[in-house]
Amino acid sequence: MKFVNKILLIFAFVGFISACDLDLDQQINPNALDPSTASLDDLYNSIQLSFKSVKLRVENIRLVRWLECT
Repeated sequence: MKFVNKILLIFAFVGFISACDLDLDQQINPNALDPSTASLDDLYNSIQLSFKSVKLRVENIRLVRWLECT
């Protein structure tokens, strides 16, 4: 059993060391838009969602302040 654990430890160590040398960052940046991939509908939806989150935060702050005053 100790022999098997040593072999597994060696394989894990070699795997960790060899993974550092690989170029794993091959994903294209989804936040970088060019005119050919930009969509007006998606932009409009993101603006609506950000406004909704800001509005909810303001309402929560008002509610907390109101509860503290009562």
